Amino acid sequence: MSYTAHIKTMRLQGQLPQAMKQASEALGRDPSDFDLMGETICVLILAGQSETANSLYQIFASAPGEHALEQAAMIRLALQMGRRDLLAGMPPPENPAWLAELLTKNIDPWGHFLPTEVQLTVANGPSVFHFHGPCPHCGHRLQTLVKTSLLVFRQWLCPACFGQVQLDHHGALAPLEKNFSDLLQLGPNQSDAALIDYLRPRLMGDLPVPDIVLALGQEYHFLINEIILNQLNDVQDQPEVES
Repeated sequence: MSYTAHIKTMRLQGQLPQAMKQASEALGRDPSDFDLMGETICVLILAGQSETANSLYQIFASAPGEHALEQAAMIRLALQMGRRDLLAGMPPPENPAWLAELLTKNIDPWGHFLPTEVQLTVANGPSVFHFHGPCPHCGHRLQTLVKTSLLVFRQWLCPACFGQVQLDHHGALAPLEKNFSDLLQLGPNQSDAALIDYLRPRLMGDLPVPDIVLALGQEYHFLINEIILNQLNDVQDQPEVES
């Protein structure tokens, strides 16, 4: 796989820091690789480094030969640079949806990301939610991580179509309710309450408890979360037995 194809794959997977590092190193070795330069510009646009992307684009656009930036990336860069005048007279494409709306209604819409899948991991610390789902503009599979809290409001660009995407706590909550519905039933809640009633007086000092428990109370909560999640994963991974 060529460097350009490798970096594009990382870009489409949303791995922007890695893609930017490798693109910079590869372009430093071969500054005349204009396919690689075009892909580097796309990564810089997604990372919000519009000034650097624009400087590189000036070199890219003025170089001899046939090479061009994809329309969605070029328009997103123009918007980042405050140059809506460059869009005048452009015919609207059928896809992606955000670009069609921009060129017909002069509106750069925010698409609401509605994840369809979520994985929950805990590794020596807070919970991490891995959300997956389609881009609301083009259908490209997006993924994003949220640590610890579901009080989230995140905005970014789709790495495939460069449309604006946002995730809020409503979108984050829906796949959790779907994928972990068993944990929302009354039984587990009652068990949690019983465990909390048992631990609270000990952690608050009302009942005797070893000093190490008081010192590492929060870490014990993390470990309990990890044990529970590992047990759930073990159950989900077990093959079904035919009766």
